[in-house]
Amino acid sequence: MKIKTRRELLSEYNQSHPARNLEPDEAVRAYFKARGWNLEKACEKARKKLAKIEEGRVYKTIRVIMYEYPMKTDRPRTVNGHTFSPNAKENHDYFEKAIKGVIKTLRLISTPSEIVIDAYFEMPKQVPPDEVILFEGKVLDIVDTPDWDNIGKCYSDIQKFVTILDDDIFHAALVRKFYSVTPRVEITITYIESHESDYIYRKLKNRKSVKTLMEAGQLELKKL
Repeated sequence: MKIKTRRELLSEYNQSHPARNLEPDEAVRAYFKARGWNLEKACEKARKKLAKIEEGRVYKTIRVIMYEYPMKTDRPRTVNGHTFSPNAKENHDYFEKAIKGVIKTLRLISTPSEIVIDAYFEMPKQVPPDEVILFEGKVLDIVDTPDWDNIGKCYSDIQKFVTILDDDIFHAALVRKFYSVTPRVEITITYIESHESDYIYRKLKNRKSVKTLMEAGQLELKKL
């Protein structure tokens, strides 16, 4: 499949969104008008759904602490036409074994979620005593590698089919880097208990992997 250039993508965007300078409410009105939809009817239905969401939304949180040096995703390599990340499978297998050693049965998270990954790097030996205290207290911020996005990708990918359905469930993510005398990685996931969007629910339900996981009892799609 041919990869589109930035010029081609921008051209497509400009054709699809010629009136992109409209105010949000005007943009929605134009969107509905172009499709022949009834805006008032949709607003009334949205109000009812909003009331149901506000009444029934339940947040849940899981927290995992991994006592290890923070890892990163290595650059992909290609061998015999196959592209892979050298440490991805090993990291995933380790995480899966560790989680299943603590929790025997775990339903995968499939609802919209937020993730915070706190990576605590080993305190450099050159750091003076007073700054050890300030780094440990998170007063001082660090400048160090690996980059935040490589850390985020590593600790999102290792959770696939272990704690989460896929890392596309994360609509918000935060990666923070610290120095500490106790190197580790702390992962916090906050998610809603049940699906609230009919569109997202149907989209996931039609995935082949979801059907397989539901049949195996590893996944339950709950709808509000």
